[in-house]
Amino acid sequence: MAKAKTGGRPPKAVKATIPSVTGVRLPEDLREALDAMVAEQNERGAAEGFSTNRNALIVRLLRDAVNAWKAKAARATEGEAP
Repeated sequence: MAKAKTGGRPPKAVKATIPSVTGVRLPEDLREALDAMVAEQNERGAAEGFSTNRNALIVRLLRDAVNAWKAKAARATEGEAP
């Protein structure tokens, strides 16, 4: 009779897949501005070992814009409520 398998590595956790934001063509002036922002943030964060990249910055800026839009919509809705 075969022995039951014991020990070993547990199965990998299933990670949620996050869709990529690739394929977006940024105008050169916008790309240059983003790269300058990344360089500035990397310079400020270097002492703490912090660094970022263009994609992370784009995600953060989009998140900030969406949160601001949601807050504005919520304020507008509050103003309409009796």
